[in-house]
Order: sequence, then structure tokens, then C-alpha cells
Amino acid sequence: MMKRTFKKVTLVALVVVVALGLSGCGKSKSELKKELREAKTEIEQLEKQLEEQEKEEAEKISALEVENAGLKQQVNPDIPAYYLSIRFKQDGKYYKLSSDVKAYSDPGCEDRLDNTKVRMISPEIDDPTRENGYTVYVGLSEDGLVFFSEYPDLIEDKPGQ
Repeated sequence: MMKRTFKKVTLVALVVVVALGLSGCGKSKSELKKELREAKTEIEQLEKQLEEQEKEEAEKISALEVENAGLKQQVNPDIPAYYLSIRFKQDGKYYKLSSDVKAYSDPGCEDRLDNTKVRMISPEIDDPTRENGYTVYVGLSEDGLVFFSEYPDLIEDKPGQ
């Protein structure tokens, strides 16, 4: 008989412990709601911090890509790096062609490039006049000098666009 009473008391105690555990260990609903609001606020703050860090990292990557493209140009023995650094000032941004102007890889404007793949690393456009009187516009892309028969309109190419 003692064993049955002990088992009943143990079972009741277990039920009470489980009920208290499921109900928030004796906390009121207002306390639980307050903790939930605080947790949500903390999650939102952490998400904002993560977004800011991702944005900063994307900007750093973009700047490093532009720097890398500039270094590629300095390696080209046909084009003096000194001239490129003076004539095509870089501001750490990428630019894309906004108009239907055709881009070429040679000063004779014979070898056409795909405009969607041309990413300029300098907003500067040089406009030397050739011996025949025509002007060939020159810009600096991440892959080298790009030539145009018409003046190209450039717009900033922001990361993620």
C-alpha cells in the first residue's frame, strides 16, 4: 500500500513539474511576452548588423576588384602605367555603358566587344584625334583600354545590380 501511495505522489509531482515547465516555469504571460519582444528586438538588431557588414564587405570587394584591374594594366608592357594612372583617375567604382555606343578592343575600332561585359574602372574618357582627323575615344576597363567611335555615356555599376 505504501508503494502505491509513493507511486501516486511521484506521478502527481511529475505532472506538476511538467505542467510548470510547459507554462514557463511560473512566469506570467506578460513576462513571457516581454522576453519574446526583447528577443525579437535583438534578432532585428543582429540582422541589421549583418546587412551592414555584408554591404561593407561588398564595397571592399568592389574596391579590391578595381585595384586589381588597375594592377593588371600596369603589367601590360605596351601601355605605360604612369600614363594610365595620370590619364584615367580611378575612384574605386565601376561604370557600365549606358548608351548604344559600340566598344572595341583596338584603336582602329575593328574588333567589337560585347557592351554588357565591359566594366569601366575609371569615369575618365580620353579623346585623342587620329592622323586622319577622326576622334577615337578611349576608356579604361578592368580588362584594358577600350575604344569607342562615339563618346560613351557611363553610369555607375553598383554591386548587386
